[in-house]
Amino acid sequence: MLTGRDSIQCNVVLLNTSVTRRHERLSLDINKTWRSKKPGPTNDPLINGEPIALRSHILWSWDRGFTLGIIELVNRYD
Repeated sequence: MLTGRDSIQCNVVLLNTSVTRRHERLSLDINKTWRSKKPGPTNDPLINGEPIALRSHILWSWDRGFTLGIIELVNRYD
């Protein structure tokens, strides 16, 4: 799913100016692991408050969550 401000292109729309039009692509793989991928070079999502060094990152169960702009999405496994 693509997150961002663009309601035409994105599945999850975050109406905040700190989020870009197409901010981040999130996917859930067969092992129920979230993967985060930046669609462009200008987007800087954070995992546990730290910048993602690579274009793609696995969100592990112990990760607190990720931040898009100033919006924090919490990673929760039940």
